[in-house]
Amino acid sequence: MVIKKTVLLMAIIFLSFKTEAKLSWRGYFQTDYTTSDNPNKNEGFQLRRINLLFNRPISKKARAFADIEYEDGTELSGSGGQGEVKISRGFVEFRVSRDLKLAAGKFLTPYGYYNEIHDFSASYIPLDPPAVIYGKNQIFQGSQAKRLYSKYSTGLRLNYKKEDLTIKAGVANGSEQTSSGTDANKTPMFFLKTEYNILNDSSVSFSYLRDKTSTSELPKWEKHVNFTLNLEYLKWFLISEAGLGYTREANSLLGESYFNQSHLIGSYIGDAYAVYVNYQSLLPDRSNSSTQYQNYIFGLNYHYNIFTIFKAEIQKQNLKTLNSKNDYLTQQISISMLF
Repeated sequence: MVIKKTVLLMAIIFLSFKTEAKLSWRGYFQTDYTTSDNPNKNEGFQLRRINLLFNRPISKKARAFADIEYEDGTELSGSGGQGEVKISRGFVEFRVSRDLKLAAGKFLTPYGYYNEIHDFSASYIPLDPPAVIYGKNQIFQGSQAKRLYSKYSTGLRLNYKKEDLTIKAGVANGSEQTSSGTDANKTPMFFLKTEYNILNDSSVSFSYLRDKTSTSELPKWEKHVNFTLNLEYLKWFLISEAGLGYTREANSLLGESYFNQSHLIGSYIGDAYAVYVNYQSLLPDRSNSSTQYQNYIFGLNYHYNIFTIFKAEIQKQNLKTLNSKNDYLTQQISISMLF
């Protein structure tokens, strides 16, 4: 299967980082075209990202790694979006033993199924990770839409893997919403993720985040829990995630809220294509004062070769707030390429 070969290629790329004795680099990019009646969507062509990955072995048991990302670099629709260049990851990793590794620096937070592969569209079935968990959402009316967890962490990470069990834990500063971006790295955080492989290609995982907001005069701890079930059987693929979170918005009259996030993806994978459906739901506890969000997606992937993947999606979005209820239709096509 071409899809299986792409996954194998990705493994070869990252394994090569560990075996080469000199500086090596790899990369990938993603370009989208979008049409939508949602006024908050950027329409037209968009260079979503170009990522350059650099690896340099320091010794037999240590390496330095960096991921430079050029994101949202060009928009032909004139929608006014702005791109950015940032260090998505930059860390030094030490192998303590065959099963244990320690890393220090900046990395993608081990959370849920998608966050550590968040920007690598070629490595997962949907066009983007499910927005109800991994996108920027508005919990309180009148507040700024933001990601409900820390996508990036800067600190210490432990990675233990033995047979079918993987444990990742660490202490770090998480990324925080600011007027100039989402990468302030001010929020003290603890994270834990455990994953266990079952039934060959299937797995279950549990993630926990606890971070401290610094936007309030009386700081509050935010807590996030995520459960993931990933099942693969022959050519069928099913993934379900459920999350429960607590957040505090300093500028909100209500101040704090609980919310639950969930999604379900079902897919049939052929030799060079995948057809999938995705249901997403975001339900805060105060439905009369917060945003409720549901998304229904039908999508198709086509793997032209092991380097190039085309994706197309139709999305039906239901958005309910205190004063309105809106339905939006969005169409997207995308091309991702490894190099």
